[in-house]
Amino acid sequence: MKKGITLIALIITVIVLLIISGTAVSLGLGSDSIYEKTDNTVKKWNEKVDEENNTLNELLSFMPNPNVLSAQELYENASTYFGWDVTNYAETLPEELQDIEWQLLYAGPLEDETESRIYLISKKYVNYTQLPKKNNVSLVEVTNGSGKTAKFAGDDNSGMMLQYSGSSDITESKIKNLNKKYFNYLTNNNLTSTEPNIKAVAYMLDTDIWADYAGNYAEYAIGGPTVELLFSAYNQYKNLTGQNKFISDVNDKKGYTYTVPGTIESDTETKDNPFSVSNIQSNVTGYNIASPYGLDKQYIISIYSGGTIGAHSHYNSSGWAFRPVVVLNTGCKLEKVKNGNNDALRIVY
Repeated sequence: MKKGITLIALIITVIVLLIISGTAVSLGLGSDSIYEKTDNTVKKWNEKVDEENNTLNELLSFMPNPNVLSAQELYENASTYFGWDVTNYAETLPEELQDIEWQLLYAGPLEDETESRIYLISKKYVNYTQLPKKNNVSLVEVTNGSGKTAKFAGDDNSGMMLQYSGSSDITESKIKNLNKKYFNYLTNNNLTSTEPNIKAVAYMLDTDIWADYAGNYAEYAIGGPTVELLFSAYNQYKNLTGQNKFISDVNDKKGYTYTVPGTIESDTETKDNPFSVSNIQSNVTGYNIASPYGLDKQYIISIYSGGTIGAHSHYNSSGWAFRPVVVLNTGCKLEKVKNGNNDALRIVY
């Protein structure tokens, strides 16, 4: 007798297989399937990983970055950082100003002030064509081949001198504080000045006309450092104290006198020096300081290319250029970076 399966057995076997396969499909693809449970587990794992990464990043954000320096840290290490290039300042300026290089002039409080700020200065003299106008009136260009020098007025005191009244044009406290000794003297003696030298200074401290230089990173820009800002920066840079300090004073409404122990180092002596620019290529005598000179109402203070502190007439001088200064927004810090092979700084918040 031949052995085999009966038709009934075959049907039963098929039914059993169908039941088993249906159960497997249900377990694998149903609403509570193995695949779904596995997928949910992977998603929960990834969510936990993301949460832990976010927590770690948050904790790291509270840890100080040794390469990011506040104004106070820069002030305490002035001899190291003053004069370093600041690489990313010009990128937010109008296109016609983006070729200007910037360096750290000063960081810290001004004399008798408590708030620390960061001040940048143009590394070289700016071009005459980059100097702002007032009421569509330009400075008088000095044609000595440099393309950088200008006078505040012609011999008849016309031009820019007619656009300003004098000390009354300088009204903001933050701008007056840059020449604090001078304005304190005027206030304490109930004086104002309409002398030509303060009109020239008013042009340099007119934040409205210099606004294009401020960009996104600066609170305001001016046409050059004041003598108080410059001396604060240099004294800190050289760690000068007592009789070795560069000191300014005001005893007359005409402006400042000063006591200096010598010349300011030029950038030929110290590569990163932000205080004076050498005369090798520019054919410029020096640059204007935004402070009136106290011994002659026609004169403003200036720095010669070799580093000598001096003064010159606002109208009868040739070879004087401008190095604008910007004051960075509160909260800005500077981060140490490399600019090619050189140490440099970049602005961060």
